[in-house]
Amino acid sequence: MNENDGNCLINFVELSHSDALRMAKSEYKLCFVYLHSPIHDDALGFCKDVLNDPNVASFVNEKFVAWGGDVSNSDALLLALGVSPSSFPYCALLNSSGSRVSLVVSVEGYCDSDELLEVLEKSIEDASGSMSEARSRNEAAENDRLLREEQDAAFRASLAADAAKEAKRVQEMEEEEARLKEAENERLENERIESENRRKEEERAMALKNRREEKAARLTPEPEMSVTENVTKIAFRMADGSRVERRFASRESTLNDVYDFVDTLECVSETKYSLVSNFPRKVFHRTDELLIEVSELSSNGAMLFVQSEEQ
Repeated sequence: MNENDGNCLINFVELSHSDALRMAKSEYKLCFVYLHSPIHDDALGFCKDVLNDPNVASFVNEKFVAWGGDVSNSDALLLALGVSPSSFPYCALLNSSGSRVSLVVSVEGYCDSDELLEVLEKSIEDASGSMSEARSRNEAAENDRLLREEQDAAFRASLAADAAKEAKRVQEMEEEEARLKEAENERLENERIESENRRKEEERAMALKNRREEKAARLTPEPEMSVTENVTKIAFRMADGSRVERRFASRESTLNDVYDFVDTLECVSETKYSLVSNFPRKVFHRTDELLIEVSELSSNGAMLFVQSEEQ
């Protein structure tokens, strides 16, 4: 509060009176209020001699939140309308408790420093009980609030932990289900592959069986051992190292007949193969060419290797 009476020793807060009351409430203090009316003769003297008294200023600064205003200004006028001073200068102690503001004491009209200090000291003694009670209530309320916040935080943390645990359980369950499904799919695929392989093997075995029976049924007879002319004897070397010999009528038998004979052999399990000579290396194909016309096979003692062409 600025007045034309020199520097004021009281630390008046530069706030609205309502904010000053809230400040006093938060500090568990009474609010010291001074309403100044410059049209009253005692106003300037009161500011200079009483409010600027070091003892008064020190006591007010220590014990209260101080607020002052000129009633020619709207905020001070609004407060004046509330407290209805009968004369000026006007000093009062206000107590803000809960949502109510109550008047503890007022000093209306001029008084000296000692009189003002006496009123203030007595008033603060009388109000100390209610201020302590208010402090205790507020501290209890604040403790309750902090406790509720801690409990709420702990509850939220518990909920978050439970949610995280449940999410982990669901994830693990889903991963386990996915693993089991993958394992089941793999098992089914392996069974399908095994079944397909069995089917192919059975079909292959059946094809070989049918080939042996069919070729055996149409294979021309082997020449008698007594026949020595126009006979070609061929030795066949299998992939497993075993050996089979057979005699053919060189003027009647063809390369197809040679292949037909090999097709009848139980030791030949290939569905695709070639007959190959070693020296010189030559592949003989299924043709109607007579053996007598094949120089490499026209004489006895020829050797052919059964070479698989299967992948």
